[in-house]
Amino acid sequence: MAIKLPIKVTPQIIPEAVEQWIALLVKEDYQAAYEFTEQDEEKEAQIIGNVIYDLPLNGEWSDLSATFYILKKEEFITLELDEIHVF
Repeated sequence: MAIKLPIKVTPQIIPEAVEQWIALLVKEDYQAAYEFTEQDEEKEAQIIGNVIYDLPLNGEWSDLSATFYILKKEEFITLELDEIHVF
């Protein structure tokens, strides 16, 4: 199930959530990382922002980045992975 964050999000909540997602990747728990993010295929949620976060590669910080949409559902905020790319 995708992470559910409070509607009144504080500045540190989004980075903390992304760091939890990164920790799942580091553990190579790709299924859990997939399930951690929203899969809003029907585009029912409202996009209220996005965040770009640098990712480690082979244990080192790299030019690899992940972009997430910040989505507002009726009762919570969640993250949807948009893309992983090299800047």
